[in-house]
Amino acid sequence: MATQAQGDSGGRGMCPMVSPQVVIRDLVGRFGTPGSILPTAGRPPARTARVTALIRSHGFEDRLTQRACRIKCGVETLQGPIGQQPCRCWCRLQPRWMPSRDSLLHSPGTVSINWRLPSLGLMPFPVLCHVFQRSGQWTPRFLVGALLASAQPLAGVAAEPLPASLADLAPPPPLAGPQLPDHMADQQLRPLSLEEAQQLAEVNHPALQAAALEVESREARLEASLSAWKPQATLKSSAGLPALALEYQYSPETSYPRGELETNLNLEATWLWRDPQRDARIAAERHELDQVKLQRQFLHRDLKLQATESYVELQRADAEVDLRLAAVQAAQSNLKISGARHGAGVAARLDVLQAHAQLTEDEALLASAKAQQTITRRRLARVLNLPQGVVPTARDANRRQGRWTATLEESLAAAFASREELQQFLAAIQEREERAKEALAALQPTLSFFVMGAWSQASGNVLSGASTIESQFRGRISTALGLRFAMPLSDGGTAQASARRWSLAAQRQEHLFAEARNAFQQQVERAFHTVHAQGDTLELRARQVATQQEILNLATARYEAGVGTQQDLIDQQNALTRAAVAHAQAVLDYNLSLAQLHRYTGLSVQP
Repeated sequence: MATQAQGDSGGRGMCPMVSPQVVIRDLVGRFGTPGSILPTAGRPPARTARVTALIRSHGFEDRLTQRACRIKCGVETLQGPIGQQPCRCWCRLQPRWMPSRDSLLHSPGTVSINWRLPSLGLMPFPVLCHVFQRSGQWTPRFLVGALLASAQPLAGVAAEPLPASLADLAPPPPLAGPQLPDHMADQQLRPLSLEEAQQLAEVNHPALQAAALEVESREARLEASLSAWKPQATLKSSAGLPALALEYQYSPETSYPRGELETNLNLEATWLWRDPQRDARIAAERHELDQVKLQRQFLHRDLKLQATESYVELQRADAEVDLRLAAVQAAQSNLKISGARHGAGVAARLDVLQAHAQLTEDEALLASAKAQQTITRRRLARVLNLPQGVVPTARDANRRQGRWTATLEESLAAAFASREELQQFLAAIQEREERAKEALAALQPTLSFFVMGAWSQASGNVLSGASTIESQFRGRISTALGLRFAMPLSDGGTAQASARRWSLAAQRQEHLFAEARNAFQQQVERAFHTVHAQGDTLELRARQVATQQEILNLATARYEAGVGTQQDLIDQQNALTRAAVAHAQAVLDYNLSLAQLHRYTGLSVQP
């Protein structure tokens, strides 16, 4: 159990009490959420209470930089038992657990402290807080939204394998060339549902596979950088004849060479104990890894959206083909009836020509619809990265996929919490700050421990005196233990200039963050209003189709009774076909807007 921080909240290093109301107000001020999220005099009490309770019902997660925790709380606070020395971080709500020293060493870039309101047992939402020091005061720079309870979790790095029913749709090898079937008519038509199409896009798409490999590559790079914390050992050996003189003194009895054979073996172990550049470099690479992971996550969402858009476009193309085919069949029936009536002498030849012209027009529209259907199928096959010769078809009918029940305030709050792009900007800011620290650390001292051991021996015949040759053997063993201290004195201003460059890059990311935040808010608002407008349009189109069907029935009855004309019947059939095609287009537009809003917010669609 952790204790609540006590003391004066106005002193240096202390932070004021932050209540849920303040969190909501900061959320509104930072991200421009409409004011109806807060209790005001002009808002409906029920709506205000519902939205406020929805945000209050989640926990809090405060992300602080390692610098903030070291200066404000002290590393010794994190080493002692929980409760002996309270943490004086930004939020003074009672934390469920305190970060340990192991967590700092495992992730030196950030420290996460989780809070949960104990009276409400809903899932927590993250409040991402980037802390900067300005004039001795620690203030939250960015407060990134609230993740609503219905928001879907982010996808992991590794995609799940395809089920057995879709195993034959695995993608071809990356370097394989195009392999067309022997006959284009032998292409395999494969019906797919929307869920199967999304799953195939997640597993088969090469961009997502490349992003997963990039994550693994950055993890390997970080692992290589972490090895700088470990001791380095070097073994050197040599053997040679440095003093050999190939000269012999010949005599009748014997001859002796003079020279030596030397052998050396050196072992050195070094441990770099203090290196500010190493710490900043590892922290920066951690943030780079976070950026790559976030890049893969929103690429995963974008590909899912692309698969959904291609699938619903195929549904619309299939629906138009069916409607055009029905129009052709109706025109053929009219032509047959007109011909029979003309043969019986009760209809003029003009009626037959009009029916024939209408049939020709409908057949041309059917051919165009079939061509568009083929193009849409190939577009979906490209998004799903299917094998050559497999043509996907839509198994699901072209109908409304659900309803959007969340309010605009809830949609905006979920969008700010679940948009990986915003979190990527925060990671980029922290990464550039660490690069600035790394540049300044080039002028800071380093301290390392070293242990050295050397062994050498020499043996051979050497010249002793004027003409005496003796055989000698000598050896030597030496060890050394010590510290190495290095202090750069001057680099001509290179470190300061490099640090300033990275600081300016961090400030640039802050402005890009603000621009992206406003753009995301505009996207959510536009998609939200478009979904509701398309929903109303869809209902109106459905009524129009029903009305045109009744009009066609009346026109058919009048024509059969002899009080109507052939042209009236053809006009009403064309009007019904146009209304049905417009209804199919309205279904497409609504489903596209619904998929985009789901992509922007992560909230689930209600059936």
